[in-house]
Amino acid sequence: MARNTERRPLVNDPAEPLDLRAHDEPDGAIAWAMVEASPDALVVVDDDGLITLVNSQTEVLFGYDRTELLGQPVEMLLNEELRSTHVAHRRRFAAHPGVRSMGSGLELSALRADGAEFPVEISLSPLKAHGQRGVIAAIRDVTERVEAQVREREIATRFRSAFGDGPVPMTIAEISPDSDRVIVEANQAMADLLGCPIEHLIGRSIMDFGHPDDRRADDEATAAQLSNEEPTFTTRKRYIRADGTTVWVQLTVAILHREGDLVRTIAHSIDITAEVLAEAQKARNQEALEQARLAEQRAELLEDRERIGRDMHDKVIGRLFATGMTVQATAAVVTDQAIRERLTTAVAEIDEGIREIRTTIYGLRSQMDWGKGVRGEILAAAVDHSQALGFEPRVDLTGPIDDLSPSIAVEMLAALREALTNASKYARANAVTIAVTLRDDHLKMSVSDNGLGFVLPDHATTSREGEPFTGKGLANIIARAEALGGNASIDSLPGAGTTVLWTVPASPNSDT
Repeated sequence: MARNTERRPLVNDPAEPLDLRAHDEPDGAIAWAMVEASPDALVVVDDDGLITLVNSQTEVLFGYDRTELLGQPVEMLLNEELRSTHVAHRRRFAAHPGVRSMGSGLELSALRADGAEFPVEISLSPLKAHGQRGVIAAIRDVTERVEAQVREREIATRFRSAFGDGPVPMTIAEISPDSDRVIVEANQAMADLLGCPIEHLIGRSIMDFGHPDDRRADDEATAAQLSNEEPTFTTRKRYIRADGTTVWVQLTVAILHREGDLVRTIAHSIDITAEVLAEAQKARNQEALEQARLAEQRAELLEDRERIGRDMHDKVIGRLFATGMTVQATAAVVTDQAIRERLTTAVAEIDEGIREIRTTIYGLRSQMDWGKGVRGEILAAAVDHSQALGFEPRVDLTGPIDDLSPSIAVEMLAALREALTNASKYARANAVTIAVTLRDDHLKMSVSDNGLGFVLPDHATTSREGEPFTGKGLANIIARAEALGGNASIDSLPGAGTTVLWTVPASPNSDT
C-alpha cells in the first residue's frame, strides 16, 4: 500500500484531530483521545516555539481557554525571569533533540493566567508528524510535593535544633542482633548528664553507661524492640556517670526507622534523681514513724502491765493473804475435825492462788516481748504450750491484729493462754487450732481441740474423766471478755472436743 505523504499542519482542531501517527496506522481519533485522557498537561510546540496543540488538562492547569494558547509563544506559560533564557534552551533542544524525563533535577516554575506561579516538572519528547518537527511537553503540577518537601525540611530543621540545642538529654542509637544500642548521635545535654564530652559517647554502646543491676531489663527491652513487640517504651533506669556517681532517669525510647535487622532509635532521658531520693527518704520516714508507733504501743503496754501488776500485788494478794490468815486462825479454834480439814485445805488453796498471781505478775513484767507484736505473742503462746500438748497448735491470723490497742491485746493473750492451759491439762487432744480475726470492728478468738470434751458444768466444780475441773479458767476467760464489753462461750460434748469462743468490740489503733 502506498504511503500518504500529504503534509498536515500541527494544529489543534477538535473537528480534525492531529494525526500523530502515519495514515497507515490506527485512526488518529484514538491518538487524540489518549492525549485528552492524559492526567498531565500536554503542549505541542513547533520549531518556532509556538503552541500548536494543548489538551484539556492544560486548560485546567493554566486557567486559559485553548483558543487563547494556540499560536502563542510557549514562553507565555513561564514567569518573566525564565522567558529570555528559555528561548535559548528551546533552541539548543531543537538542535539536539532527545527525550528528557520528569524529575531530571531542574527546578521549574510555571505561570497561570491569573499570574500565580507554581512549581512544575516537565518532560520533553521530540515529535515529528506530517513532515513537520516539534516538541511535545508533558507538564505536571508538583505543588503538593514541593510543599511537603518544604515541611519536611522545616521539621528536620526544628528537630535538629531541638536535638542539638535542647535541654533534654537525647541520643540516637542503632541496634541490631550483633550490637547493643550503639550511639550514633548525642546532644550536649546528654553529655552533661553522663559527665563526658560528646565525642566520648559516639560509637559506644549506651549499655556501657548503664547500672549493672539494670542490664537484664535493658536486654529485654532491646530484644522487644528488635522483634517490634514494643516499638516505644518508657522505664526508670540508672546511669553511671564518668565520675562514678549514679543518676536516675526516666527513659523513653522510640523507633525512628527500621531497615532489615538494623533499627535506629531515639531516646530521651529525664533526670529524676531528686525524685527517687525523695521517695527513698519518704519510705525511711514512714518506717521510722512505724517504729515510733510500735514503741509507743510497747510503752503503753508496759504501763498497763505495771499497773495491773501493782493492783494485783497491792490489792488482790493483800486481801487474799488477810483472808487466808483469818481462815487459818478460824481453823485453829474449830473443834470439828472435818471442818478444820476443809478450812486448812482452803488456806492451802489461797496460798496456791497467791503463788499463781505472783507468777502471773512476773509474766506480765518479763515474759511478754511486745516488740514481736501481737501476732508474735500469739505464736509465742502456741509454742510455749506445745510441750505440754505434745504438739504445736495450728494458728490462723486474719486482719490487722498487730494494730490492736495494748489493753485489748493483754486481755486477749491472757484468755488465750488460759484456754491453752485447759486444753493441755484436760483435753488429751492431738490437734488444737487457734484462730484470731480482727474485722468489722470486732476481735474474735477461738481455741478448738479434738480431745475428750465434757459436759458443761452447772457449778464451779465438776469432774472430767475423773480429773478435777474447777471452772476457774473458763470464768476468767468470760470475765475478761465482759470487762471489754464482749462475751465468751464454751462449746463441748464428750468425745467431740471443746471450742472456746472469745469476742470483744475492737478496731485497729483504738482503746476500748
